Amino acid sequence: MRVFVVQRLRGNLDAIRSAVEAQGIAHASSIAYLRSAQEVALAIQEIPTGATLVVVSGSVLRYGSSSYDGIYLARAVKRSHPQALCFSYSVMPAQDAAIDGVIPKKDGTLCTGDHDCLVRFLAVLRDGVTLADLRAAVPEIRSGTP
Repeated sequence: MRVFVVQRLRGNLDAIRSAVEAQGIAHASSIAYLRSAQEVALAIQEIPTGATLVVVSGSVLRYGSSSYDGIYLARAVKRSHPQALCFSYSVMPAQDAAIDGVIPKKDGTLCTGDHDCLVRFLAVLRDGVTLADLRAAVPEIRSGTP
């Protein structure tokens, strides 16, 4: 299983990583914390088709010196790994058919460091996990489609 948490702001990534470590999540080593769509594109090339792949992304990401939309990232991931589960983790998430679900993000997380819902989501991931499994374990997950 491979998991990518992608956030534009390093402060959010650091807080998420710290919260995951504090929870003692057994599969924490399978979680990569990235800041750009380019990093994800390179990393998923190494993942065999059919492997469990979960991507949790913000709505606005870095792409070189410009911004990149999280929806485009989800679409790109699904093109190469159709079985991947792609989630939006943003204060103002966009919806699209490529987004399997929206994990609610509280406003001000950069200051508060409160990523509880995302950490609970990451804790229940496992090989072969399905969208139904995740929605049952974390009922706050909303639909990602319009």
